[in-house]
Amino acid sequence: MTGGATRAQSVAAALTALPAGVTHVLVHDAARCLTPPAVLERVVTALHTGAQAVVPVTPVTDTVRGVDTHGRSTGTVDRAGLRSVQTPQGFDRALLERVNRAAGLLPDGPLDATGEDPQLGHSVRTAEAATTVTGSAGDPEGITDDASLVELFAPEHPVEFVAGDEESFKITRPLDLVLAHAIVRERDSACPAQWPHD
Repeated sequence: MTGGATRAQSVAAALTALPAGVTHVLVHDAARCLTPPAVLERVVTALHTGAQAVVPVTPVTDTVRGVDTHGRSTGTVDRAGLRSVQTPQGFDRALLERVNRAAGLLPDGPLDATGEDPQLGHSVRTAEAATTVTGSAGDPEGITDDASLVELFAPEHPVEFVAGDEESFKITRPLDLVLAHAIVRERDSACPAQWPHD
């Protein structure tokens, strides 16, 4: 199917194409093409044990500094409270559809007379509220992934973490390709049949 102009619009388009019986959704970045199967298994297991929004993460190991509007350092950020976010991100389908509607990314769905989502059993911020945070590209400002939509429009549903993997990095720069080739060669030597590739 044809994607949208942005990541969020592509996910919304994919949601409209899902068969009726699908209850959970994984959203994955194609650029993270070396994600080990164990990461997917951890996300799926968390969903099957009751989580409604799940994100794989890794610890931040670099020193991180804040900067002001002039590019000057505002001090070192405590990395103990930071995590790098990966994909696939997993969601209860009803929750993901509802926050996409709340963000104006999907047509409005049926809410009851009190403004509550009958499937989720609580109120969800509506598309009217989303108009105040919508960027020029049509996505809510500050939304960089699907978990961000849940945090913004359904904050009563906590986003749960599972362990990610260092090999689940995004391949977006020439240096990333060098590392990707090294990982593929290592996987081939360890178990040639496990990692098919061109």
